[in-house]
Amino acid sequence: MMKDLETLMFDRSFSGQKFSVGEKVYTVEKADNFEYSDSVDGSISRNQGLRIIFTDGSRIIFRLSGTGSAGATVRLYIDSYEKDAPKIYEDPQVMLAPLVTIALKLSKLQERTGRTAPTVIT
Repeated sequence: MMKDLETLMFDRSFSGQKFSVGEKVYTVEKADNFEYSDSVDGSISRNQGLRIIFTDGSRIIFRLSGTGSAGATVRLYIDSYEKDAPKIYEDPQVMLAPLVTIALKLSKLQERTGRTAPTVIT
């Protein structure tokens, strides 16, 4: 899944692509496999996850975590930027739903795993 997603994201036509769900439209600004720089020891950890950043500041991140006894755990992080202050108090599941829809469509996560819901939502 991650290799297929990376191939899709690193295609030159991916940047600038628009995704719409309902009234929300998101335009891809950047897609990468991000790295983490440790401010204490200066080390750099590369290939930490696939990240899609949209022009409004929203983002989708896919990370693998090999903490289980078999296979890997797929972690999906969704951040949505909202400039309308009163909307930040709305239900996060509703606010994030358009980005979740985009993430699931791009990754085909449900088809690949057979899961229809996450095991943990934070």
